[in-house]
Amino acid sequence: MIHPSSIKFVGLDLDLTLYKESQKIKDTFRDAWCKLMESEFKISYQKAQKEFAKYRKTISGGCEIAKAMGINQPEQFAMRASINSKMYLYLKKDEKLLGLIRYLQEKYVLFLITASAKQDAFLKLEKLGLNPENDFKYSVFGDSAGSGKANGKSFAKIIKLTKHKPIEHIYIGDSDSQDIIPAKRKGFQTVMVWKKSEQADLSLPSIYDLDQWL
Repeated sequence: MIHPSSIKFVGLDLDLTLYKESQKIKDTFRDAWCKLMESEFKISYQKAQKEFAKYRKTISGGCEIAKAMGINQPEQFAMRASINSKMYLYLKKDEKLLGLIRYLQEKYVLFLITASAKQDAFLKLEKLGLNPENDFKYSVFGDSAGSGKANGKSFAKIIKLTKHKPIEHIYIGDSDSQDIIPAKRKGFQTVMVWKKSEQADLSLPSIYDLDQWL
């Protein structure tokens, strides 16, 4: 269970947290992933498809799939696939999300931690209707110096920026391995959205339910 009274900073993941994965986004990411595998590992597109499908059955999230496949620097590989997919083309302005962000901004300082590269993240945020430079006080991207979600570096970086106790931060994400577990290891409170997590302090059916708790 989270402790809202101690929270001063609210952090958000971007991909599959601020927006729910659609079939079109899933398909375009898979296509970009397989093309990158084809190029990097000199295998056929069809073989890449089979490999991706095998892991995608039980694993969600590019970083987790890359790690399961044994790809070196899985976060970097997934970031490149995301850039190549141009999935921002399939996002649209979300008034309900904007209302939630405005509500949170009135009570907390917001920060963003994402595995997406800065330019790619900006394109996605702008399509959702957010202002990347103004809506978040602090941001750490996949290509930021000294970043890393699974290894906890991005979360440690936020603590250095805010200069506040870890427990005064809460982080909202969609992945145990990339969001919830590394954030908890750094002492953050955590919320899983769109699905349940035994690791998170709180699980919510959607990002929009956050205002009922904070």
